[in-house]
Amino acid sequence: MSASSVYDIGLVFLIKRFRLMFWTEGNTEEQFSSAIRSGYMSGTASHIIVSRGLWEPTSLTLDYHKDGGRLFWVDRLRSSIESCKLDGSDRVKLMGKF
Repeated sequence: MSASSVYDIGLVFLIKRFRLMFWTEGNTEEQFSSAIRSGYMSGTASHIIVSRGLWEPTSLTLDYHKDGGRLFWVDRLRSSIESCKLDGSDRVKLMGKF
């Protein structure tokens, strides 16, 4: 395993009903290389939802009843609260530095 493939798993959010999980991760070797990912609890179908412009997500929650589901997070280093649809589209900044 190379150093560039070592990731720090942060927050994990589980939706038992749909057997889905969402989590944050950051590359431990590169600063500001974070992502929010999703996949099934079995460990399959993992994919990146948000990575561009994401520095240090410190909170993660989900509203799956609103508009087909929305993910919300706090980015500590950007001092922002953001949201997107579960596929990563329609990303909006709700509060913080613009």
